[in-house]
Amino acid sequence: MTPPSPFRVAAAPHVRGPRAPSGVHGSRAAGVASPGYPAAGESVQRAREVLGPFLPVFAGAPAGPAALREEMTRWAREVPAVAEWVAAFAPGGDAGSALAGTVMAWSLLQGVVSQEVQGQFSGMGHDPATLLAAHIDSLADAMGL
Repeated sequence: MTPPSPFRVAAAPHVRGPRAPSGVHGSRAAGVASPGYPAAGESVQRAREVLGPFLPVFAGAPAGPAALREEMTRWAREVPAVAEWVAAFAPGGDAGSALAGTVMAWSLLQGVVSQEVQGQFSGMGHDPATLLAAHIDSLADAMGL
């Protein structure tokens, strides 16, 4: 049997146990900025601190959606602060892979956690932790981890 990838190992503590998806800062999960609203520097810094640990996990991913990887590579090339952020967390890693995997992980976590916090899964017959674990497995598979 193949050992689990670092991504699956790192995510496991956050998806197990009763109501685990909403247990990680659930009170903040539902708050989102309005589209087009420029984030304050402090918000950007906090987001980079939270998402930074995902970057090295995906920086060496051998697969992933090509179009998203290309867009993320362009973002890092065009915005020096993004390239510096990736380099700080994943020195020598592929910025496109690192950012694509991180953005995908963030969006799936945000989706599952916010729906759980808002009670959207109530009465649907599944444990949100099971759904989140399935999403994490799908992401790991998509990225070749």
